[in-house]
Amino acid sequence: MTHLEYFKQQSKNLFRDWKSRAEVVEDDGFSYYKYEPKFFDVEDILFHFEIDEEKFSLMKAQHLVARIAGFRKWNDLIKVSSKELELAKIVFDNCSKDMMLFDDWECYCNSEFALLDIESKIEAAKHFFSPRTPEEIAEIEKTERKIKKAELILSGKERERFLLQEMRSYGYFKLDSEIRCIHCDSQYLFKEATVIRSPVSGTAMVMCKNYPKCDGSIIDFLDVDDDYDGFVPFDWDMDQGYSSEYDS
Repeated sequence: MTHLEYFKQQSKNLFRDWKSRAEVVEDDGFSYYKYEPKFFDVEDILFHFEIDEEKFSLMKAQHLVARIAGFRKWNDLIKVSSKELELAKIVFDNCSKDMMLFDDWECYCNSEFALLDIESKIEAAKHFFSPRTPEEIAEIEKTERKIKKAELILSGKERERFLLQEMRSYGYFKLDSEIRCIHCDSQYLFKEATVIRSPVSGTAMVMCKNYPKCDGSIIDFLDVDDDYDGFVPFDWDMDQGYSSEYDS
């Protein structure tokens, strides 16, 4: 099987996985699709690329396969050399299993990577996706510990400023909202959450009150007094608030 035939087969497999879906309707009338895939985590892939699961097709499956392999579209994939397809297969075989790894690879492919010749790119990809040695893992963990140790837990007006900023960004919590962290199952007021500043990016993050013992962040907070899960609805407007759909 050539590399191009391989990608055509993967497109068919992804499309078959999409067709494995079945609609589930809960007692309250809420419905969603449940998949029973054989090849991919199709739900994760569709969500990551913001694909309408109602209007999927083999052509869209080909487009996603090309995107994961490192191309803008399917027509770009089918026009490249055999060596470029070899690189694409290495990328696809690894990234199609983990969308977070796909994001990491995209960050890795900076301008310096683009200047490499194809043989060097292939070797770089093999190294990037190769299992880490115990020594490499130890070095990574050492670096992570240094970063965590250097994190600054904010207090005073600086803490309050970042807390209010995140509260506004999410558009739902209030300072006196009673929240629950789904990581450690602790309940407390939103204003009691820990605020840290990363020594690497310089940005502040709202973390669980029990940080660093618990690494839950604001996306893991639920409002105890509301069924709403803490995420901003799609039609939330930062200046106007909720649309009429959410006014009732």
